[in-house]
Amino acid sequence: MNAILLIEDDLPLGTALARALRQAGYNATWVRRLVDAQKWITTNTFEAIVLDLGLPDGEGHTFLEELRAAHSDVPVIIASARDALSERLKGLDSGADDFLVKPFPVDELIARLRAVLRRHAG
Repeated sequence: MNAILLIEDDLPLGTALARALRQAGYNATWVRRLVDAQKWITTNTFEAIVLDLGLPDGEGHTFLEELRAAHSDVPVIIASARDALSERLKGLDSGADDFLVKPFPVDELIARLRAVLRRHAG
């Protein structure tokens, strides 16, 4: 079972996404703050991360840049309501493997997650 870290501060959306990931067979850990994500990453191994950009304690772009600077190659899918082209490009240039604009169908997230995991596995 693939371990997925979901970083999403919105309670209803986070609840729904975590549930959907688990129903799809993933071992989903859901956190609402970057400080909690940092703690989980230092003590656990995740096969992928689903990352919101606007979080209460920081910016998702910064988190992603720090993750990549630490030489982590874990696949990251950004899931954000920021739909401007400049935001999508910044996310991909910061090291994201994919970018989904909210709102999105949960099935699309699951499909994109399968795709990044396949690519990452080689």
